[in-house]
Amino acid sequence: MLLKLKTAKGKPDLSVYRFRRGTMKVFLYGEKGVGKSTIIKDVLSNFQGNTNGFVTDKLITDTDENAGIYIFDIKEKDKKPSDENRVGICGLDSIIKSFPDIFDDLGVKALTFKDKPDLVIMDELGVLERRAEKFKGRVFEILDEDINVIGVIKDKSDSFLNSIKQRGDVYIYKVDKQNRDSILIKIKESYDIK
Repeated sequence: MLLKLKTAKGKPDLSVYRFRRGTMKVFLYGEKGVGKSTIIKDVLSNFQGNTNGFVTDKLITDTDENAGIYIFDIKEKDKKPSDENRVGICGLDSIIKSFPDIFDDLGVKALTFKDKPDLVIMDELGVLERRAEKFKGRVFEILDEDINVIGVIKDKSDSFLNSIKQRGDVYIYKVDKQNRDSILIKIKESYDIK
């Protein structure tokens, strides 16, 4: 578990954390391309326990004029973008359209499990889910359980995202090019991942 250190005024010091073993609910945020999802992929590829969850990927396909954002269950081997798993369409800097029903279907399925996993991946939570009530509900159910979670969260102000960021049991890391390697090392050390 991450222990959040506080400043003299009692506010969390988001730049300093200390790890200890136990259940972790960690979300990473930072600018595009700094390595947030790369940290998640490294943890996932080296983690020895049972995992569940999802990843999203922004791709331009032959059928997309703009970039499509697709959701994939981490247990799926053949991950291919299609209309069935497209959760959003975006231009250069803005969302054009979101498909909350895809989150409510595929996202909930990726976060539903018969046996409690050792680790749940949520890469990434953002604003496309704004109207995906079933999906958001499932995210909160998992966060309420004694389950390890590692994910990426958008650095935006939104009631869904703010509710997660304000939880006392969730720890947020700002990832940048200077600290990404040390964050990965600390997360891997906490789980004895080589």
